[in-house]
Amino acid sequence: MTMKFVLSLLINICNFTTHGPRDDRRPTEWLLSQVIQRKHIEITCGTCSIMSDEFLEAAGVRSRCVTTLTLDKWNSDDNGHTLIEVLVNGAWAVVDIDQKCYITDHRGKLVNLRQICAMVQSGKPYHIVPIGKHKVDAEKMRSWYKRVLQVPMVMEKRGKAWVIWFTDCADNKRVASYRHNYKHMPRAEFMKLFYSKEPKR
Repeated sequence: MTMKFVLSLLINICNFTTHGPRDDRRPTEWLLSQVIQRKHIEITCGTCSIMSDEFLEAAGVRSRCVTTLTLDKWNSDDNGHTLIEVLVNGAWAVVDIDQKCYITDHRGKLVNLRQICAMVQSGKPYHIVPIGKHKVDAEKMRSWYKRVLQVPMVMEKRGKAWVIWFTDCADNKRVASYRHNYKHMPRAEFMKLFYSKEPKR
């Protein structure tokens, strides 16, 4: 599976979605039907990522939803971000479908969520690559990423509920207190389960 193929599937989602809460409560099936009919919808990052994940899985592409949390002072609406990871050539690669871009290191190599969070917080160079013809304000996004891409987490669907897994960070107790479904996992177990060379999920 190549990133070029993945992006060819995601381009219509990028073309017919706008960031906003208007359609967040609509069922995923309805949202996808609107995109297929080339009708615009307005959804936030969580809804957009879940919809994209289901679309990719239906197309036979291994993907999953991932999310982040800031350790800066929390506010009412900007404490983290939800993205997707896709399995490309045997490794997870992060796609910010809500912002219509994907991310690479300074050499152009695809990175996963853990890697980009580490790069952002350490100040290492990275590239924000627009999907298709969409434009990205890289300077603005880098500043925003600095706030929101701090604690990387993997989302796991259990029935109709989500469990959000995170591993050791600067303040495990604070992160776990953010929502009841935020669960801590020891680093070795987290890495083996979610970022091993032969991903189980």
